[in-house]
Amino acid sequence: MAFELPGSNGRVAPIALWRDQLILLADTPEQLAQAVDRIEGRGPPAPPALDENATYGELYGVLGSDLIDEILANGQPELAARLRDVADHIDLHVNAMGDVAMVAEDPRPPTPRS
Repeated sequence: MAFELPGSNGRVAPIALWRDQLILLADTPEQLAQAVDRIEGRGPPAPPALDENATYGELYGVLGSDLIDEILANGQPELAARLRDVADHIDLHVNAMGDVAMVAEDPRPPTPRS
């Protein structure tokens, strides 16, 4: 099942729901169709977008700096700029089995402070 969601920048974001188990987002409807084809074994295999160690929780993914900018641009541009300065992406994990817990982490090793 595919949907189109109006984006904040005037673009339309294609979204698919696969077997009530997986939500897929892509830049174009063609990319979305290719992803569904790969999941269902009709397309050529591709390397996984996430390492298996990063696939825990009920919701997980990677937020790139461009998406962080877009999410925070209107309400918190200073926070968006600070995050962009320290991380090119953030790994996101949400656990909602009992209470809701969210972890957002920069996957790079910490840099020593002097």
